[in-house]
Amino acid sequence: MKKSLFSLALFLLIIAALPTLAQTRYSAVTIKGTVVDSTTNLPLQFATVALLNPKDSSVVTGGITTTAGTFEFPSTRPGNYKLRINFLGYKTIKQAVRILATAKVQTFGPYLLPSNSTTLKEVTIIGQKAPVVVKTDTVEFSSVNFKTEKNDAVEEMIKKLPGVDVDKDGNIQAHGKDVTKILVDGKPFFGNDPKLATQNLPAEMIDKVQVIDQKSDQAQFTKIDDGQSEKVINIITKMGYKHGNFGKLSLGGGKSLGFGADDRFDESGMFNSFKDDRQLSIIGMSNNVNITRFTADMGATMAGGNRGGGGNRGGGGGGFGFGGNGINTTNALGVNFKDKIGRLDFASSYFFNSRDNNNNQYSHKETLLADSSFLTNTSTLSHSTNTNHRFNSQMDYMVDSSFSIRFTPNVSFGNTNSDVSKDVRSFGKIGGFDINDGTSKVSSDATNMNASGNLLLRKQFKKPRRTLSLNFSGYYSSNDANSYNTSSTKYFTTVNSTNRLDSTILINQYNKTTSSGNGYGTRLSYTEPINQYSSFELNYSYNLNKSNSDKKTFDFDAATQNWDVLNNRYTNHYESTFTDQRVGLSIQTRKNKFDYTLGLGLEPTSIKGQMLLKDTMRYTKLDVLNFSPMASFNYTFDKNTRFSMQYRGQANQPDVTQLQPIEDNSNPLLITKGNPNLKPEFSNSINMNFNSMNFKNYANYFMNAQIGNTMNRITTMNTYGKGGVQTSTPVNVNGGFTSFVMFGMGRPFSQNKYVINTFGMFRYNQDISFASNTGAAASQSLLPPKNTTTAVTGMYNAMFTINWKKFTLITSGRVTYNNAKYTIQTIPNTEYTNYSGTMDARVTILKSIRLASDISYTTNNGLSTGFNQNTTLWNANIVKDFFKDKRAQIKVQVYDILGQNKSIRRNTTQNYIEDVQSKVVTRYLMVSFIYNFNKFMAAQRQPADDMRNGPPMRGMFHRD
Repeated sequence: MKKSLFSLALFLLIIAALPTLAQTRYSAVTIKGTVVDSTTNLPLQFATVALLNPKDSSVVTGGITTTAGTFEFPSTRPGNYKLRINFLGYKTIKQAVRILATAKVQTFGPYLLPSNSTTLKEVTIIGQKAPVVVKTDTVEFSSVNFKTEKNDAVEEMIKKLPGVDVDKDGNIQAHGKDVTKILVDGKPFFGNDPKLATQNLPAEMIDKVQVIDQKSDQAQFTKIDDGQSEKVINIITKMGYKHGNFGKLSLGGGKSLGFGADDRFDESGMFNSFKDDRQLSIIGMSNNVNITRFTADMGATMAGGNRGGGGNRGGGGGGFGFGGNGINTTNALGVNFKDKIGRLDFASSYFFNSRDNNNNQYSHKETLLADSSFLTNTSTLSHSTNTNHRFNSQMDYMVDSSFSIRFTPNVSFGNTNSDVSKDVRSFGKIGGFDINDGTSKVSSDATNMNASGNLLLRKQFKKPRRTLSLNFSGYYSSNDANSYNTSSTKYFTTVNSTNRLDSTILINQYNKTTSSGNGYGTRLSYTEPINQYSSFELNYSYNLNKSNSDKKTFDFDAATQNWDVLNNRYTNHYESTFTDQRVGLSIQTRKNKFDYTLGLGLEPTSIKGQMLLKDTMRYTKLDVLNFSPMASFNYTFDKNTRFSMQYRGQANQPDVTQLQPIEDNSNPLLITKGNPNLKPEFSNSINMNFNSMNFKNYANYFMNAQIGNTMNRITTMNTYGKGGVQTSTPVNVNGGFTSFVMFGMGRPFSQNKYVINTFGMFRYNQDISFASNTGAAASQSLLPPKNTTTAVTGMYNAMFTINWKKFTLITSGRVTYNNAKYTIQTIPNTEYTNYSGTMDARVTILKSIRLASDISYTTNNGLSTGFNQNTTLWNANIVKDFFKDKRAQIKVQVYDILGQNKSIRRNTTQNYIEDVQSKVVTRYLMVSFIYNFNKFMAAQRQPADDMRNGPPMRGMFHRD
């Protein structure tokens, strides 16, 4: 807790220092100049002019010349720069310049550009900018080669990139891996939510899209691989969009065309103000058409948003389906700000969202026992409201060129209210005799708050590869929940083939739960070179996490008409302390084409718990010593082909709800209870990745594979008593494992007018649980029969894109196969197949009218009776542009033209198979008015084709 207070104090200190830092902000200097032809002495329009950092030649600011051959850069910092000027058919000029703080306006030039016939001849023959550049861990795509329509969002360009897949919910996979973060010019945009960038920023602002295998902050600094990485997309904006204002406003309203004729609305807005390093973005939305994410234009196609027509990526042992859950009314507002003041570089964002959900579900479940199985039909009617506020920030302060400080605070808090009513009936699969029949209602209200901070100090010494880093982290969380639980359940028995009522149990309770957690951690790392090729890292980390939960349950007293009778069976106070230490040593060797890292860690962990149960204090303690090895290997076959492999071991602690030994009867047919004797899990995983780019045809090939197991994995012990009542308790078990492989290819044709993306996936998992209908086991030493679940999933997807000047077509087909087998018994109906196909087309006619239509077809085989439904979801829209710059549009759209939208999914778990159908948004008509605005500095504005008449173009391929 002291470390948490220290991080908070540091954060407040930095905030307090901002006004002082602001006073040292540089004096604005305006730079002007002229570029002319050295032979004719005439001004050159569209010549590219850029100020570069002399240390790394990165672009500080830049633009293109006007018709008079002039350029102007306002708000430039004084200092030393490199000035670079280039133009198609002319030699490039590079010159060192010094900008003084004594004059507010400084003029350079005129610059005389001599012609370069060789360059002109080379570019005339090729005539295309390199679409792909490969750098060690980065694949870079040039936007000029992947056309989008005016006013399209960033997501529309990303869909066209080879090797990249975007599903209908906006989730992105690149080279077979999930994209976890979107950066804009290398900085966070609204924290770590990729969709807030891809579905709001305009595609026309993109200069390049970088797909990066980004290592952890620690590994980037020390250059020693720690086995942690993520797939990240970085959007590099055009120079012209670094100084100006732009945005969009969309107002839409309409009516449902089906039963009820409900009103439908969809409104959104976005404003961006960019001025060099300072960037401000504001986005907002309000709708009741199940768009639970931001979209600048309500989706370029009608299938955009989580409206219930999308398909989830298949997963073994989990579930698959298509469709959303319920009907949502969503309101949201977000602000993102980043700037650089002196040596402080920071980015901050605030995001608010609220969602009101109404849902009606029907499910059919088969529960597996050792000697039988039974079926359960459940009808659920629910209404929930959720509000959430979150704040994220990242601050980097460069003390000097060798010492940096990074601070990342995060705060979120919210509230959830829900009312859930259920009608449940369970009966035997053979004979159809009743087991239970009941109704229940749970009303709850919960508030939560989470705060965390991370402070990272990094020092680079004069000796190369000698570094020291120190990391402090802290967090605090709290949750207060109140709920009212009422139910009436009938339990049946069967005697001599006669089904009869055994008992009826009524529950009327009030629950009050207060829980909180806090913790802190520190990590010290030192790296030192051993020789020319090798370095070692010595590190130590310490983490302490504390949690407590206090639950009180009161029964309703008919005499007082109040909930004031304490129920000791469901009342408990529990506190736990988790301590984790690690001492590790890693050695890395880096040669010309390969590098490898070997590491070993000693990791003692300890869990201490104390609980007050029925006026008796009980104590538990568990100490575990783990060895956590780590290894990685990277091999570069050539500039564009790489292979990597990582192994990592890691300990994971159980949460407080898994440890708290108190029953939860909010569902009278499913009683959950914690286990204070749980051990921490220890997971082992091996990951392999292969990427290759063919620069003759720009085909990209990838393969990802993973295999892993978990020692002391936390699984569930399920026992079934009279009336089919299930009691579920977490226990530790060994023996399960996971495996996964994905492979794919993306290739463009005819200068990216056609693109093929295809990938396949295979998953094979084994999971272990325990299930019995002989009553609850007394302890983990008396476990019921073991059930091994083997889940197999296979999937293949192929997508073909046509990207002509006035016509775009994206077609795809996918087949998903799932099969689950249980050792507890052999049952049919565990094998099912899902087929889906989509077609999304857009065409521009009469220069100002765009027609768009998308259609998806889904069919299911192998589900329960009544769930094998085929669905055709067809949407269409027409957009009319107004004004010469297409600034305004009127859009008329119809969603679910055939009225067939459905939500169906299958859940495959350790001991049951469940098919679920949910309420979704169906057919509606909407008319929208959309207005786009932008204003940029004239000298920085770029032509639509990314300066096709400007800078020299490279050859058909380029490698840095």
